[in-house]
Amino acid sequence: MTIEYSATPEDGLFFRTPKNGYAAGDMQLWTQGEPVSHRHWFPSHDFPNEKMETEIVCHVPADMVALSNGKLVKEWLSDDGLRRSFHWVQDKPHVNYLVSLVAGYFAHKEDQYGDIPLAFYVPPSEAAQIDNSFQDTRDIMGFFEEEIGVAYPWDKYFNVCAIDYMFGGMENTSITTLTERTLFPDEFENLRSTRGLDAHELAHQWFGDLVTCKDWSHLWLNEGFATYYSLLYDRHKMGEDFFRLGLLRNARNITSQADDETPIVHSAYNSPMDQFSFRAYPKGGWVLHMLRSQLGTDLYRAAVKNYLEAYQYENVVTENLATHFEKVSGLNLDRFFSQWVYLAGTPELKVDYSWDAEHKVAKIKVAQIQKTSEKRPFFQVPLRVRFYFEESHEDRILNIKESEETYIYGLDAEPMGVRMDPDVELLARISFNQPGRLLEFQARNERDAIGRLLAVEELGKKDEDKSRGLLAERLKHDSFFAVRQEAASLLGQFKNPENLDILIGALDESDARVREKIVQAISGFFMDDAYAALKRVCDREKKPTDCGSGD
Repeated sequence: MTIEYSATPEDGLFFRTPKNGYAAGDMQLWTQGEPVSHRHWFPSHDFPNEKMETEIVCHVPADMVALSNGKLVKEWLSDDGLRRSFHWVQDKPHVNYLVSLVAGYFAHKEDQYGDIPLAFYVPPSEAAQIDNSFQDTRDIMGFFEEEIGVAYPWDKYFNVCAIDYMFGGMENTSITTLTERTLFPDEFENLRSTRGLDAHELAHQWFGDLVTCKDWSHLWLNEGFATYYSLLYDRHKMGEDFFRLGLLRNARNITSQADDETPIVHSAYNSPMDQFSFRAYPKGGWVLHMLRSQLGTDLYRAAVKNYLEAYQYENVVTENLATHFEKVSGLNLDRFFSQWVYLAGTPELKVDYSWDAEHKVAKIKVAQIQKTSEKRPFFQVPLRVRFYFEESHEDRILNIKESEETYIYGLDAEPMGVRMDPDVELLARISFNQPGRLLEFQARNERDAIGRLLAVEELGKKDEDKSRGLLAERLKHDSFFAVRQEAASLLGQFKNPENLDILIGALDESDARVREKIVQAISGFFMDDAYAALKRVCDREKKPTDCGSGD
């Protein structure tokens, strides 16, 4: 059956031309299909439960380029030399929303990963910024192939920056569309990075593209994986502490939704866009992280590999994923998926600690204090507690099941420090009431960067000489940038001359991410010394002159 049609799209396909006020040299058109927008420019089954092969032929002025999914099978110039045509074929099945067409004027750079062509297309006016934004793409692909255990499944991988693109990125098969806001000049130092966005969209080429959610209620199978695997690449590139920092920040985003009663998987949504929320992205990623933490890396990887190989180029629901985790682990994971995916909420734990010196016993009391209902249960979860000693530590696992429980552990000596969830393995809000001496140890414990960050946050609640001294020490000497950032921000909360002097004295900080926080903190002091310090900063800092079109 052949359908002839014409369209003036109100959605799905967008033009950026001089008629609309854009520079002639950057003229573009681009598409955005997810979740249900492609119906506006071509007749289609605009739903993710059916896959198909596609091809696109596009005719443009002779000096333009047209890009699409799959392989370029033919390119030709019209007889009069005024029009160039491109014929793209995606001969591997994908869903409707992953169809892409981008055309216009572009600067581009090419690369290669094995047999996979890589290319990066940006508006010509921003050509100088290609290297900053795509410096990690080849490495990301190599890391994912090793981590996932399944080869990259498509014929190429292109990134294309679209002017005024409404999202961060879109993982169309073999050709990702990105916002031009991801581009940045050298002067930003390490304040900007495309690494996270690049890794997120590239992870989708497996999770979302090769294997796709059958309907929008299971969107987390796309977005949760992409969110988590972006963090896994952070660990590969930036280290364990950076990885755990990302997990912590995502956890706080999730647990801040204290009254949420909507599960990750649910079908009572008004529009597919309702599903693109913290539940599908960070909470979905955290579900995977907890599976990995509880089962171990080897079993986790084996389950994911089997899942992808079993359903490649097909559609899936959550039960398909759960089945493969159960097969590989030999465990019944009904409770895990029930409380984390099909029910709502997260644990909120109130923890109290005491030490019985006479009997050498540590006593830990844990209460679940989150709001509960039929949709928000009491959780059954493992909570790791770590006891720190002079040159060693010991771990215990608290298997929390009730609303309130007490755990008693005999130890050879009194711990110097006590940490709840030290490896950031449990999605929960934890309030830990610990003596001040333990908090001071935690603030200086070089074995635990996230612990130092949490301790600094507690210290920052008090405007006292002891707290000020510890914050100043961490600002100047801590090895983890996020601890120094937090110390700077907290010193800026109390507007006294002592705190201002500490902040001004730290302006020689070499890490721009920390220096930014110091400057922001100083800007809250309405004092002559603060003004003079900020003027010196303005005189010596780098000044980006090209921050993207429109700026």
